[in-house]
Amino acid sequence: QVSSRSSKDTVKAANGTVFSVTVSSTATNIRYFQLHDQSTNPQSASTPELSIPVSGTTASNAPTLLEFKPAVPVKFDNGIAFAISNAFGTFTSQSAQGYVNNYFVTVCYE
Repeated sequence: QVSSRSSKDTVKAANGTVFSVTVSSTATNIRYFQLHDQSTNPQSASTPELSIPVSGTTASNAPTLLEFKPAVPVKFDNGIAFAISNAFGTFTSQSAQGYVNNYFVTVCYE
């Protein structure tokens, strides 16, 4: 298990399997939690293997919670990395200000 407040991070720099993901968000706009099949942090325009919408919250101090628990664990051949993006199909890099404190991500993996 790894937990992070970063808007992008490398979970595992080798092949692995994701069993579940939890994302807590206090951002007011919709964003996308992305899982990438790579051994390094996602860069701008990286294409995710999986992109899941994270709803915006309507009240401060009332976080939105996304829990992703696939029926079949998701396998990654090259590595496991994640990113928070404002685009569904590609990673759009954001400035760290405003993103780091809006999200808390936990990934359970092997």
